[in-house]
Parts: sequence; structure tokens; C-alpha cells
Amino acid sequence: MTADAGISQRLEPLVNQSELLLRQVHPDQLLADGALSSVAFRPSALDAGLLSTRRERIGAAQAYDDWVVEHESVGTWALSIEDVDKRSLHAYDDSMDDDQPDGHASVDFTMHSRGACEKKGRHLRDAAQERGPLHPLVGDPIEDPK
Repeated sequence: MTADAGISQRLEPLVNQSELLLRQVHPDQLLADGALSSVAFRPSALDAGLLSTRRERIGAAQAYDDWVVEHESVGTWALSIEDVDKRSLHAYDDSMDDDQPDGHASVDFTMHSRGACEKKGRHLRDAAQERGPLHPLVGDPIEDPK
């Protein structure tokens, strides 16, 4: 991801409150009881304050398939733009950047302290957990895309 703390200076935020942003969850981001860790819904130190997602139009299965070519994922969860905006965060379509795939969007955490980011991550995790996984659905086998 491009280290671009000025994403809000160059792009317009996404505004369709019902649009979903698709997020892959790494196996290490699941708790022992199978619940999601809030770590999955906030940027890591390497992410320059931007949480990587894909826009709904890509589809949960396609977002998953694209990701697992080079990374691990236990599935695709989603946040709505409303979920993001309610936490004083904004999402931006940055798929035009050379290093981003089609339909990529970043949620900007750069204006918030570490503690605030942790709290916002917990709220986003709760929203995603309430919505449940979009792909694979419970009981669906995961096929190896390779």
C-alpha cells in the first residue's frame, strides 16, 4: 500500500451508506472461540493508517479468491460505509493507484490516536461480526484456487 496519509486531500470519500466494503480476515485474526479479533479491522503498523478493503461490486467470493492467491484468509467479512462513517472514519476508492487492485478502497485512520484506532477497530469488528461472513458461508467448503 502506498504510504499516503493525505488520501483525504486527493480523493472524495465514498458516500453510499449502504455500500459494503469487503475485508479479508487472516487465520491469526480469529480468537480461540472463532470470534473475530478487532485487529482485523484496523490498520497494522505497516499500513500507513489505511485499512485495505475491496468494494462490494467485486463480490465477496472474488475478493476472497483474489486475496488467497498470495495470502491467507479464513473468509470475507464486510463493513458498510455507514459503519465506517459512524466511527468518524472515511473510506476512499483508491483503485486508480498503480499498486491497488480493481475496486480497492481504503478506510482512513490517519487522523486518530492509537487508542482511538483500537476503539474504532472494535466497533467495526462488532459490525462485521453481526453481519457475519459473506464468503465462504458457514458449512461451505473452501476450494484451493491454485
